[in-house]
Amino acid sequence: MWAADDDQHAPHFVEYLLDLLNKSPAAGLAFCGMDIVNRKGNLIGELAHFSRFSSTPDKLADARRFLAEHEICGKANPIYGLFRREAVIDTLNRLWKGKPSIDGAWSADVVFVFATITKFKFIAGDDILFRKLKPTEKDTRVRYESAWYNKGVPISEYKQYTQALIESTDDEEIKRIIRSIMTSRLVAEIFIGKTIKPIAKLLNRIRPRKA
Repeated sequence: MWAADDDQHAPHFVEYLLDLLNKSPAAGLAFCGMDIVNRKGNLIGELAHFSRFSSTPDKLADARRFLAEHEICGKANPIYGLFRREAVIDTLNRLWKGKPSIDGAWSADVVFVFATITKFKFIAGDDILFRKLKPTEKDTRVRYESAWYNKGVPISEYKQYTQALIESTDDEEIKRIIRSIMTSRLVAEIFIGKTIKPIAKLLNRIRPRKA
């Protein structure tokens, strides 16, 4: 497992994830629910339901579900879960050996998670045992929600990010799904969304406020 300097783990974090892996021998990665705190330790956000990505018998549907969700919703965070050694070594070898387009790619952690869970099964519980520190003292709640008009992939990174996802798998059907979904997202989030956003903001400013 990875651990960063802004991570906090419940005392039984590893035990909980190991139990999930032991109950699902085909799983290569396990994770739990998580929340976000500020520097004062106050709760300002939650990302609690990674079980939405738990593997099903339909691996193509699993891939579609993962790809379609916006990155702002936190799908990179299972990288901080517990991996089987076989799974993490396999993913490292497939991602970085001879594939320079992935090295340093935007949201490479998302690519790593995707590469793992499209070859090995993923399992997650919803108990909140993992906490991230957001470097702020503000108590304002952070919203981790899809907003199609402004929460997608940066346009400058779209091509490289999409190519990294494609190179993360050897499955031709999954490659086709990546191309299809990322093309749809490009149109919705950038060509439409980025155009509409300033208009929507302007309308919100001039709209009469209710008394």
